Amino acid sequence: MNTPEDRQQVDQLVSAALERDPSERVAFLSESCSSDPELLAQVVSLVAEREQSANVWESDVSAADKAFGSRLPGSSGTGSDRTVSICYRFAR
Repeated sequence: MNTPEDRQQVDQLVSAALERDPSERVAFLSESCSSDPELLAQVVSLVAEREQSANVWESDVSAADKAFGSRLPGSSGTGSDRTVSICYRFAR
């Protein structure tokens, strides 16, 4: 899995898996990687890492949202506005 083509295939499979409902991923990946157990293991590992990263990010944003709420500059105090403000504040 060292060629650019291999990495591109892995990236495409990871993206396609993440676009699917979690309940559909196993079947999708089993079918897509049926002839290559090493590919399957690599893709499953990367999907799990990205899911874990997304969950950590969501919990961090949620915690910051609770801590700062509408007190953030530029926030109307609702949903995505607060998330954008939180991201802006942490990026500064």
